[in-house]
Amino acid sequence: QYRAVRAALSRILSGEKPNERGGVVWHTQGSGKSLTMLWLATKIRRHPRLAASTIVTVTDRTQLDDQIANTFQRCGFPAPERIDRSRPEPEHLRQRRRARNPDQPDPLDLQTALQRGGGRTFITTIQKFEEALDTPGGSLDVLNASDNVIIMVDEAHRTQYGLLGARMAQALPNAVLVGFTGTPIDKGFGRSTMGHFGSLIDAYTIPQSVADGATVRIMYEARLPDLSIQSPRSLDELFDAIFHEEAEENRARIRRRYANQETIAEAEQRIEMISLDIARHFGEKVRPNGFKAQVVAPSRAAALRYSRNLNNFGVRAYPIITTSASDGPEFQEARGLNQDQVTNAFVDPTGEPEVLVVVDMLLTGFDAPVEQVLYLDRALREHGLLQAVARVNRRFSHEHEGVLTEKNYGLVVDYHGVAQDLHQALEAFDWQDVQDTMIPIEDDPTSVIEAAAVRAEAHFKGRDLSDTW
Repeated sequence: QYRAVRAALSRILSGEKPNERGGVVWHTQGSGKSLTMLWLATKIRRHPRLAASTIVTVTDRTQLDDQIANTFQRCGFPAPERIDRSRPEPEHLRQRRRARNPDQPDPLDLQTALQRGGGRTFITTIQKFEEALDTPGGSLDVLNASDNVIIMVDEAHRTQYGLLGARMAQALPNAVLVGFTGTPIDKGFGRSTMGHFGSLIDAYTIPQSVADGATVRIMYEARLPDLSIQSPRSLDELFDAIFHEEAEENRARIRRRYANQETIAEAEQRIEMISLDIARHFGEKVRPNGFKAQVVAPSRAAALRYSRNLNNFGVRAYPIITTSASDGPEFQEARGLNQDQVTNAFVDPTGEPEVLVVVDMLLTGFDAPVEQVLYLDRALREHGLLQAVARVNRRFSHEHEGVLTEKNYGLVVDYHGVAQDLHQALEAFDWQDVQDTMIPIEDDPTSVIEAAAVRAEAHFKGRDLSDTW
């Protein structure tokens, strides 16, 4: 972090053009990018040439927005301002709000904030740029054309290559862009993190992070291979072998209704069998140490089934999924949850939830060090897969039932068959930067020994194991 902040500040000061003053800070997930952003902002504010700069921190998730705002505020950064809206509040709504609560401050909008600028620090989401240039009389060309605007983008590999990124570039055409990411994208023209933000400022790789003790290694275990979802090609071959004598019309009807990966993945009997395996694994390997887990399901309906089955098998599981008013009664369980309350209780080692069942939510930007295991039953690609598995790489230790227990590794338990997808996700990187992203558990006997030692020590809770007399 010290090295990255110094390098980023030097780049900002030495570059002649905006695109020469920015770049990418690539730090492994879980190694403290929010604090790196805070310290870079602090250095910018303290430097005589940059003190009057407008700093804008940008995320693409409300949860990340909360996390960075809380980090800046708790660390005493001077006057960070959170953006509430894209555009000024309409006058009739403003009058109505003030009539109800005259002491409530006016919401801060992105349009007004950036037009004024002037040595202020703003925290916002990129989605607010979508309408920031719109006005009742038409559209603005820019919000601030100054080259004294410095944008720090968290999770820079997402949302920067489409409409939202284009709107931000239009609003702040001469701004310096510093991107922070744990999983940069290199997809050639138009989809390259370095191509968009500038050359690499600093890299802190997975092996370095593990060696320094900033994160823990991630182990990989494929379970129940007879229930894993194989490739579409193998599914087609199996279908042809079974139904080769059927008429083409019947074959097409059967294929549409039954023989696809989604239908197989969501089958009730399959989910029940995997849930039983998860419950056994969790009860034997995870719960005794006071750690927790996530299950990644292939759909919202599957997430509900996983949650219900796990609870039936004695694991306190909660579905964290999106819902809408048009959903059927089967989604009432998820709709009635206070998701913030449940996720906060999950992060707390003493909180009730042991397992959260998700589809997309909480796979990025969710920081729960107590989480040790990711049970994966969904196809994930590229940076999405790397982001998901990094949920379990945070260091954590606590006293559980009178014994100090340390999380020595995170674990991905694969029920879907994502190993090939992981290899494809890593192809864009230099191997030494991403080696040991996930270590097959059979290749590392120390994890087996550690698990056995934990089970053995559980018989001597409350006793000093160094006292053999």
